[in-house]
Amino acid sequence: MKIYTFCDVHGDNRLIHRALKKINSENPDIVIFGGDISEFEQNLSSLLKTFSSLPMPFVIIPGNHEDPEELKEMCKKFKNIIYLHNSAYKFRDVLIIGSGGGGFSSKDSVFEKYSKRFEKSFERERKIIFVTHAPFYGTKLDKLPIIGHVGNKSYREFIIKFKPKIAICGHLHENFEISEKFKDTLMINPGPVGRILELE
Repeated sequence: MKIYTFCDVHGDNRLIHRALKKINSENPDIVIFGGDISEFEQNLSSLLKTFSSLPMPFVIIPGNHEDPEELKEMCKKFKNIIYLHNSAYKFRDVLIIGSGGGGFSSKDSVFEKYSKRFEKSFERERKIIFVTHAPFYGTKLDKLPIIGHVGNKSYREFIIKFKPKIAICGHLHENFEISEKFKDTLMINPGPVGRILELE
């Protein structure tokens, strides 16, 4: 399965058109967006419409620049846009789990409750892609100069427990395009440029 993933375009038309060009040239099976499609929800509907004509699913989580409920309602207008927040989406033989919003907290109690409710189904899945806006604690993706690690411990615990094949995050612009392998999980902040990933 061929995946194109990107994040944090913040309504920048230049970045969006570059992403669309990449999607059209690479023709992935699915597109996964890791939050902050807008700049504080400006032109949110038109930004989503830009991706509504894609022939493949466009999975999106809210970032800290989108209200989760507002984004959820807008996504309902477009057939190929899949809203994912504390929920899961099955695509072929892959389960995609998303948790958006925030970006600044060290724990996510709402996500912890969600993952606990569906723990058995997660354990049955052989292939999981985990998508969050906040980075994962204690990795290259959440480390800032002087400050140190600022990521989310709830998401790290999920990765340790369920071993997703791919874990995608965004939010920290300083760490765009950084990736790290943790056991069997590829963790990546694809940034607005994005990255093509292959999942067998």
